Amino acid sequence: MTKNVLVLDDEALIAYDLADTVEASGRKVIGPAISINEARELAKKYCPDIALLDINIRGQTVWELAEELRHLGCALIFCSANAAPSDPDFAFADCTFVPKPSSPEKIRKALEQAG
Repeated sequence: MTKNVLVLDDEALIAYDLADTVEASGRKVIGPAISINEARELAKKYCPDIALLDINIRGQTVWELAEELRHLGCALIFCSANAAPSDPDFAFADCTFVPKPSSPEKIRKALEQAG
């Protein structure tokens, strides 16, 4: 069964590049969303299997949304120019982190690991 992947990035060109990579990997794209609220609405409507999220969206972090998605059973991949949090007690330390910029191959590998 084809996995649904929610894509969230506030830079539209990056969001569409990520969406193209997701589609090329054989998965279905939900979005891409360019705001947290848009991503939240799409998640409620389509219940994604995987979420590919930028960490900072228009000055806000995605941690609350990520927690909501996790409760829906969604695997999380963070793709960000910011460094991955190094605190072992960080709530999402077990999630995949892909630094930006990143190659389509790294995104595909992260998607494979997520399911």
